[in-house]
Amino acid sequence: MSHQAISHLIVAVVFAVVALNTPSVAAAEEAENSWLDGDPGEGIRVAASPDGAFTLRVLGQLQPRVVFFDGGSDTDLGALVAGDPDDREGFKIRRARFGLAGKLGNAVGYKLLIGRDARFDQTDWTVKPETEGLAILDAYFEWVGTPYIQVRGGAHHVPFGAQALQSSGGLQLIERAVASENIGPGRDVGLRLSGTIAGPQNVFAPEGISWWVGGYSGDGTVMTPDDNLGLLWAGRVAIHFGQSLGWAESCLEDCGFGLRIGGGGGMNYERESVDRYVGGDVTLKLWRLSLRGEYMRAQRTASYTGTEVPAFPEQFLRTGYLTQIGFMIVPRTLEVAFRHDFYDDDLEDVGDYSAVRTFTGGANVFFLDGRAKLQLNYIHRFEPGSDALSNDTIMAQGTLVL
Repeated sequence: MSHQAISHLIVAVVFAVVALNTPSVAAAEEAENSWLDGDPGEGIRVAASPDGAFTLRVLGQLQPRVVFFDGGSDTDLGALVAGDPDDREGFKIRRARFGLAGKLGNAVGYKLLIGRDARFDQTDWTVKPETEGLAILDAYFEWVGTPYIQVRGGAHHVPFGAQALQSSGGLQLIERAVASENIGPGRDVGLRLSGTIAGPQNVFAPEGISWWVGGYSGDGTVMTPDDNLGLLWAGRVAIHFGQSLGWAESCLEDCGFGLRIGGGGGMNYERESVDRYVGGDVTLKLWRLSLRGEYMRAQRTASYTGTEVPAFPEQFLRTGYLTQIGFMIVPRTLEVAFRHDFYDDDLEDVGDYSAVRTFTGGANVFFLDGRAKLQLNYIHRFEPGSDALSNDTIMAQGTLVL
């Protein structure tokens, strides 16, 4: 085992031991102010003013992975068809993140999240750049003085795509659907307005009708300056019925009834082209059952009018969808999940290997009220052509979210 792999393993073990054995840092406070209050992903509260207006929380997420088998060994095929070439058999750290968050008074929040993500099943880096190295993922301030409107400025997720906005720590299967990974702008730097309408009235869930709209640099990364002549604009709206869907795709126990219908779109003005995104989604939770469906579409058209050869002449029309189902067999302990998803990198190129249809099945074992889990997934990619090689994948992943 290499020194790098050993260091990763040591980090994973230390992270898990600390999380499982750290005593409450708020023992002197009231019982409801425990060190792991709130949903996973909200962190450990290490400091707070007596009135709770000023807080400091430590964030952390670790996802070590072992790939037992990866049959996608044909390097002549694209990564989406043959499987991720960086995800061969063995051990890797899929995600490792650390950060700080909290409140600066009753109406202002902040978050700084730094981490490293190892890529998986992504081929179009012009839409979503890779983040192989250490990078700033989230860095923003947010005014939250009223539930009807909030203002967030800085680096964060662009409001497009339901599963793309789902925290990786709350995924039922190890990876998001291929279309969710490749359609949409991901994180960016900009200003976002959001809020809720209606609220918990009549048949609406507490979120009521939620909306998000924002303007962004369009660069797609917070580590380099913007090089676009235009901007990225994106928006999303969702209607919530019944109970809140919670922080994760799973129903850790009886979820009652919760339904969300959402959709959105965006436009990214590049120097030589314009990207347009559109999508719709439905999410349902009933008892221990969770269902999700989503459709996405993206198109790039040329906008270059000069006489020289443009730097990015590529144009495409891509689409994808997913259907997913999960069931909690043993409440808060054991879950099974299945997903069928499709993605075509370019609908107009009918003779290539850009289309991939994937079936994923998995089982999850939960610990610490969902903050930690072990996942085992089998991924089958339906190969194009009559003589394509087998490219199935079997992998396991651990997740720890503070």
